[in-house]
Amino acid sequence: MVDFQLERCDLLEFVNLGLRILKKLSRDHGSCGKIGNPRGLLPKIINFTYADERLLKGERTTPTQILTVKRSLQVLKMLASTRGTTGKQLRKEISKVVFTISNIRGMLQHGEKHLMLQLLGIEILTSLAVEEDGRELIGCTGNVIKELFNIYWKQEVPAGPEHLNRVKVAAGEALSTLTLASTSNCHRILKLKVLKEISTEDKMLQEVMVGLAAQVFKFMTSQESSAVLERVGIQEAELARMLVLILKFHQYPLVTCPNMRRFVVELAICLMRDKDKNVQHFKDLGMEKELEHVVETTSPLESLDTFSDSVGL
Repeated sequence: MVDFQLERCDLLEFVNLGLRILKKLSRDHGSCGKIGNPRGLLPKIINFTYADERLLKGERTTPTQILTVKRSLQVLKMLASTRGTTGKQLRKEISKVVFTISNIRGMLQHGEKHLMLQLLGIEILTSLAVEEDGRELIGCTGNVIKELFNIYWKQEVPAGPEHLNRVKVAAGEALSTLTLASTSNCHRILKLKVLKEISTEDKMLQEVMVGLAAQVFKFMTSQESSAVLERVGIQEAELARMLVLILKFHQYPLVTCPNMRRFVVELAICLMRDKDKNVQHFKDLGMEKELEHVVETTSPLESLDTFSDSVGL
């Protein structure tokens, strides 16, 4: 038994060495395509991302085991975030491997003790969600969206709030990306009653939630959006008041939440579409004055290209 454990330990050390080499190679754009080409290499990397509940929560888990999962996720993240035609093909190949998303889902469910692993997994999902096929695969994989929201709404973890905030913001960004031109994912998200979270006091998280709501409402008729708000117990006049208050608070774009004002304007447009009553609500609340101020204080900081490359959230 001892010999078997030593043998397994030696094997993991060997695997870690290989993953370390692949990680260094992945820093080069040209090498990323070559890593994705050899038959069977990509599935092997993805296999090493598997971590069950026992490994993630167990007291007998060794640092080497966690390091193996971490390095395989790091390699996968670098491949999934590759730009250009090479990146598009790599994301397609990664999504096609049946265990990719389910392995990450397990990490979201049981990895609260290993926030760095959760963060890497979420960042991989965000990269895969850039592609239409990736968005749909993630959305239809059971409980992935739900687990992202569970992380987003989580209040306390043993590792401390700084680590948690990074994971929470990443989860929000993943959810925003999943709604891009995806009606099915928008409906999946609405079932989880996310709109009430717009009133959160955390500005970075509020930015993500307002952007998410704007994306969801874009795919709805005015009647559908009214029905959704009624279902979750939010009055349209109250939501309008909240959006105007957000603009009043954000007199200038902040580095920590640069897209807030744009998301607020997008959501306000959705609320006013075919609704004269809401238009009047916004007028009475002084929205016109706030919009004029936004025009006068627009900054390159709010540019899509600066923060999102060629993909808008």
